[in-house]
Order: sequence, then structure tokens, then C-alpha cells
Amino acid sequence: MNNLFIEAKQLINGAQNIALSTHENPDLDGLGSLLALALILRQMGKNSLPFSLSPLPEFFRLLPVPKIIGNLDPAKIDLVIGLDYGAPERLEILNAYPKIKAAVLSFDHHTVGQHLGLKIVDPKISSTSELIYNFLNFLAVPIDSVAAVCLLAGIMDDTGRFRHANTSAQTLRIAGELMLKGASLQKISQAAYNVNPDEKLILLTEVFDKIKT
Repeated sequence: MNNLFIEAKQLINGAQNIALSTHENPDLDGLGSLLALALILRQMGKNSLPFSLSPLPEFFRLLPVPKIIGNLDPAKIDLVIGLDYGAPERLEILNAYPKIKAAVLSFDHHTVGQHLGLKIVDPKISSTSELIYNFLNFLAVPIDSVAAVCLLAGIMDDTGRFRHANTSAQTLRIAGELMLKGASLQKISQAAYNVNPDEKLILLTEVFDKIKT
């Protein structure tokens, strides 16, 4: 895996305009991994462009994450990073711009389809968010509280809030590390899954307030 991470780092270092995309109607893992990586790439000085034609779930709207865009100039993109998409026909940016010529870097934990470009796929881990956490650790870049919230939300969603069989000891260790970086497991769980709109708004505000402190 480290050799693939080295190649991915080289691709990112050689690119400036980087589009990130996941599958249509993305879940918290697809969006969480996308937004966390987009945020870190901007902190690295890259022009990261998180792309989606699907509406952003309410959970992410109050977080100070990079704005999701629904259109871009494909000729200006140096690198496409596909996350959690499973198969090429599910990758939103390729559906919107099938003739885009940029290099592709894929991160996923699904093995159901043929991934594009440089493929970093690990079916043994819980989620693409866990994979991105490992990659960011490899890069030795700091993960701030906003990125931590995004990644923990993604891990929680794909593990069924740590109830599914894909929850490993490493998954729980990473969740703990993300909590130490400022993500509140309890507040994310309540804000993402609480069905009462008034209570959900209060909890979302609490998640947002926590990461500002």
C-alpha cells in the first residue's frame, strides 16, 4: 500500500487543479472522504474542486468545507480523484464530462467494478474515509477538526455506526484519533441520524460550534 501511496503523492504533487468526485447521490462516506481530502489539498496549496451534481446533505451544509461545484472546465483539470465510486459508470464527473483527459487517481474500498487510473483499493477496511485517513497520515499532513468530522461521519455511516462486521480494531482506533482531533462521535451520530428537523438543526449547530473552538 505504501508504494501506491507514494505514486498517489507524486500525482498530487504534479497537479494544481484537482477535481474530486464520488458516486451519484453520495452517502456520508463518499462525501466525507471527498470533502476531507478537498480541504487538506487546499491547505497544501492545491486548487481542489469538489464536484457533484447531487444536493449536499444537510449534515455537511453547516461545516466550513470547500463548496461543492456542479460545473467546471475539464480542459483545466490536471487530476481527477475518484472516491468510493465502485465502478466507472457511477463516477459523477465522468458522467458529466466523459471526454475529460486528466489523469485519474482512485480511492475505494469496493471491488465490484473496474477502477480508473492509479487504483488504491482496499476491501479489508471499513470505508473510503478510513482509507483517506491512512493516506493523509502517510502524507504527514495535519488533520484539522473539520476534516476529522467529515472522516468520522464517513466511517460511522459505512460501519452502521460501528455495528457492521467491517468494523475492525483499527477502525475503532482511527475513530478515537479523529475524536481527539475534534470530531464528536455522539453529536455526529445525533445530527446525521436524528429524524426530528428541529432537534437536527440544533445538533448540527452544536457540531459546527464544536469545531470552531
